[in-house]
Amino acid sequence: MKSFEINYRGVTTTISAKNEESIVILINDSKEQAFIYAGSTDRDKKRRKVWFSNEPIKPDDVVDIKVIESDGTTESAIMTDIANIKSPISKLESFYKLEALLKKRGLL
Repeated sequence: MKSFEINYRGVTTTISAKNEESIVILINDSKEQAFIYAGSTDRDKKRRKVWFSNEPIKPDDVVDIKVIESDGTTESAIMTDIANIKSPISKLESFYKLEALLKKRGLL
């Protein structure tokens, strides 16, 4: 499977997306501070994993990110369950909702 390999401060972390999992790698520059975040969301299991939770970074820091083929992933530092996470609505479901609304209003 496709994975991200992140080398940061001499530590290599592998992040893989399984099934319908989404991965986010973000660098946030706020005023004079910058932070790195790397995490994933598994909609099916309603679970979020975080590998880098707004770790401070400096201008001289090197963050090396590669796309690789990998069978595994580095265990995440933080794992939380998310009860209210919803899967994105499909175009067909959007159509049916719109159709029902238009029929209810007498426009169809």
